[in-house]
Amino acid sequence: MANTPEFSADSREACGYLVTKYGFRNLEQFKACCAFVPRTMPSGKRMQAIAEMMSLSTAQTQSLAHDFRRLAPSFFEDPPYTAPVEVLCPPVLHCQNNCRWKIGRHRGMLRVLSWHRKPTKATIFSGAGRTKPALVVTLRCRGCNSRYSYGSWTNHRTSTYSFYSTGQPYLDVSQEVFVCRQFALEIVNQILFNHATYDGIAETMRQTYNWDSLFSRKTVAATFMRHEIECDIREQDSQLFNFNEKKSILQYLDKRMDAIFSTVYRHECTPACIARQCGTMIIMDGIWKAGFRHCIAEVLNIVETIPLLNFPNVCTNQPDGTCLHCVKHKHLESAIKDQREHMTIHMAGVSDMLKSKAMSDINALLNGEMDNASPETTCRKFDPQVSCKKNKGQNQRGHLYSRGYLFLVGPTGHVYSFAPIYRAESLGQVFLFLISGLYQLLQDVPPEDWNKIFVCYDNICQLNRLKAACELLPLSKPFDEMWLRVSKIIDGLHIQNHKDPRCSKDYHPDNFYSTYPEAEKRNTMAAEQTFAWLAKFRKQLNAMNKAKQIFFLYRMILRRNVYLAECVTEAKQPVGGTMRTFTDK
Repeated sequence: MANTPEFSADSREACGYLVTKYGFRNLEQFKACCAFVPRTMPSGKRMQAIAEMMSLSTAQTQSLAHDFRRLAPSFFEDPPYTAPVEVLCPPVLHCQNNCRWKIGRHRGMLRVLSWHRKPTKATIFSGAGRTKPALVVTLRCRGCNSRYSYGSWTNHRTSTYSFYSTGQPYLDVSQEVFVCRQFALEIVNQILFNHATYDGIAETMRQTYNWDSLFSRKTVAATFMRHEIECDIREQDSQLFNFNEKKSILQYLDKRMDAIFSTVYRHECTPACIARQCGTMIIMDGIWKAGFRHCIAEVLNIVETIPLLNFPNVCTNQPDGTCLHCVKHKHLESAIKDQREHMTIHMAGVSDMLKSKAMSDINALLNGEMDNASPETTCRKFDPQVSCKKNKGQNQRGHLYSRGYLFLVGPTGHVYSFAPIYRAESLGQVFLFLISGLYQLLQDVPPEDWNKIFVCYDNICQLNRLKAACELLPLSKPFDEMWLRVSKIIDGLHIQNHKDPRCSKDYHPDNFYSTYPEAEKRNTMAAEQTFAWLAKFRKQLNAMNKAKQIFFLYRMILRRNVYLAECVTEAKQPVGGTMRTFTDK
């Protein structure tokens, strides 16, 4: 390097010197390797990787890089090559904890990350059947022992799991599988609009593009959860997981459940939205046969501020693994196990007795000892006129399952909130859910206009007769009179089932027009129209545990709210099994 002649940077003489010294083919190969190996890798490891790819020594590669930086700096500014194998490296070079060297010649300088382990092989799945092999690099800070993977990093000091400030182009679904971010969004939209299942998407891709079994149902499910969790965290303006990395997803879902049920999903009303009476009507209804397993322990549930309401005495926590109880009530599992063992032993004895009796009857029949038996005792003739009336009942399940969900919906189909139903659609659960939603929705409405807000429910007559509904609510003024001030109606479909004349007079849906005579459209069927879309997810939801089911439903509702807002603004009909009309009259 000391005998290198002096040339001006990027001159023709400098380029000719480099071609003469190293050869044109080596220059092209070096440029491709520089584009192939990320710059965020430690410089020594980066030069070592380039040297191995070019079959050169590390000293020769460093000399080549030195000459290029001095004689042809614009050489590295050209568009990168498309490499056959992609290296997935963290987008940071220094520790995010601002770790600095304490001794040595680098004292006071930021620590440069080093390799945590050797690069591992992986496969990148993209749209249109494209796949690409990849090498995954994991870095580590020797000062604080924090680890940096491709899509996130773990802070060893605070035990937090964080995303980088900007999203990576690929999602790290597992150590062996990476998915293009655009392809992950395509999977989410396939589920949202086409009600595609994880199995269906995986099998479609394998049959269409001849992908191997690495792209399986579990890969699709992990892609959905990984993409939606990152989107959910970035929408909250936070990149941190405050929990252990090994159980990060499950702990995050458990942490988010309370916020999901206690938050009302608002939206900005547009002129087209207001024309459909958005903000003047709140429709509530329940959907059944979409539930999850919960603990079988009986727990007394009481709301101290509203003691007049009755709630099902169930534990709503998720069971621990295959157990029937949650972690809190797992000590009750031993009694059930003893009962199971007793039943197993008893049934085993019965089966042995039946087997011995059957063998003795067969031996007697073969020996001719049953020849004189009457036909009535040996067989029964089938009489088509006699029908069996035995009631076999339904399939018995050891676990307890929730019954469905309650939904609070606007006239345009916008879902404000939802909550699970336990055992039955009891009035206590309905009233508490409705009050919690109204309390948030009426924050921006003047109290004198509360009588212009209509609450629509198919059993509003019975709900309004509760003792808790006839008294002031345990809330601050003026919200203690919230339920007494709002107007109440029954939807247009179920009003026909109410035979009491008071229902047709006090809760008829046409009472809406007495307050809004200029209204052209009224949609009291928004909840039923929402269930037409939601019912197609039943099989998928019933196969999930509580945390994943609620998070799946939450993300689908948020995305559907955005889509319906676009449909209302652009005056177009939504696709799929969703709202075909915005009015019931």
